[in-house]
Amino acid sequence: MWRQRRQFFRRDLNRLDRFFVIAIGALWISLIPIGQTRATSGEVMSTERVRIAPTIGQPPTPLYDSQGQLVGHTNPNTTLEFNVPTNVLSAATAGGQFDMSKITDAISEIGQSGQRILRVRPDTSVVDEFGKEILRPGQSAQVAASAVLGGAMQPTGVAGNSPGADRANDQIQSGWITPQGFGGPSHAGGAPAPSGGSPARAAGDISTPSGGKFLGAPTCDCVGGSCRFTSGFGPRRSVRTTNGRMSSSNHQGCDIAGGAGSKIVAAADGCVRRIGRNRNAGYGLEIHLDHRNGFVTQYAHLQRFAASVREGACFRRGDVIGFMGSTGNSTGSHLHFGLFLNGRPVDPRQHMSARTSADVSKRCSELASTGSPSSPEGAPSARPSSRGNRVQP
Repeated sequence: MWRQRRQFFRRDLNRLDRFFVIAIGALWISLIPIGQTRATSGEVMSTERVRIAPTIGQPPTPLYDSQGQLVGHTNPNTTLEFNVPTNVLSAATAGGQFDMSKITDAISEIGQSGQRILRVRPDTSVVDEFGKEILRPGQSAQVAASAVLGGAMQPTGVAGNSPGADRANDQIQSGWITPQGFGGPSHAGGAPAPSGGSPARAAGDISTPSGGKFLGAPTCDCVGGSCRFTSGFGPRRSVRTTNGRMSSSNHQGCDIAGGAGSKIVAAADGCVRRIGRNRNAGYGLEIHLDHRNGFVTQYAHLQRFAASVREGACFRRGDVIGFMGSTGNSTGSHLHFGLFLNGRPVDPRQHMSARTSADVSKRCSELASTGSPSSPEGAPSARPSSRGNRVQP
């Protein structure tokens, strides 16, 4: 009898050991960092994030949810991203051009409709023509691979630290993209070389906003002597832009018009979260600064970047990060200034200490002398009227 009991005890102990081994293995797998993919061999495969946006002059691209159901179409402000294994990105950039066909061949899947699809995520909310949200930031979605290969959507940048990511951004910036055939660096699709601006700061020098009106003026040293607020946040009349596309009827920011080359500065301490490098798509050349606590500012339609701007670089309030222009879907030289809170667009003027056109027309030396603003919880500023505004992104 005792021998039987010992056998049962050993069997139960072996089962318990196997249970703990499986549980610990599952916990270890779940802790693999985001941005890495588990290969079939059990090894961890690093990935980079490729961003794409609609090409100006092309019809809107259908967007599908994770189940393959149509939810709507892209608008000029849509930015999508997807993960690409580092080795695939390296192969796609090795030939001197950013070859999207090698990427789609490697990561696209056969969708329910039988066509090849890419699994993507929107960087910010995607809204329809009536302002209704059709995709949330980070929500899993699908887009036809043919939209990228056919030129309806273009790569705008790659977030990553590998040599392939660096080559990809150089090739996208220079217009070396295939199979869309934009030609060489002299093509209008290429971003101009960065120049001028303020030096990058150490991350430890960057303060964290606590809310209130923590944003200063994003413009200074305006060419022609002054800049001015034009189109405000929210619904507005859609107009046809100089490149033939219609502007967004649901404005996710405010516009500040001024002469081309006016200086664009960080409205608050922050680090570069991403850079939009394709001047033919949506917001054109753009910079997103992360201010922590969920706040991210957007500076779009730039003529060029400051020389020190790169992903991860940090800047203090008033540092020059770029120069005003009219790239992307635009009707004239201006800055589209956006603010996102936890991925959703909010009215930037609700958080700006700069309230008038005179405030955004100061000399850069004046902005630098004011120091960092306090963060009082003040009353929201009035939304500027969009009537008669000619400058819209």
